[in-house]
Amino acid sequence: MEVFDLNITGGAQQWTAVHLAAHGGFFQIVRDLVTAGVDIFMRNLSNQLPRHCAKGNYILTKFLKLAEMSRAKATYSNYQIHNQYELLHNVTKKQ
Repeated sequence: MEVFDLNITGGAQQWTAVHLAAHGGFFQIVRDLVTAGVDIFMRNLSNQLPRHCAKGNYILTKFLKLAEMSRAKATYSNYQIHNQYELLHNVTKKQ
């Protein structure tokens, strides 16, 4: 079984599928890509995130910003929980 990489880049500016969908204003496609787990923090050659390519589409920009905040919060929470576990584990080892 072959797996398709949703985060593959292409073209002169190295855009991903979500960059192209955001640029075109295709909210449903962007939503489906985000749901499928596309990396919304990938930047193109112009150092733009997908939300920067939304061309003034307020709803799409807001959706991508909220998705970024949600993913960043989940990553931070996992990082914080792991570090607290390590700290507690090391303290109990020393006793």
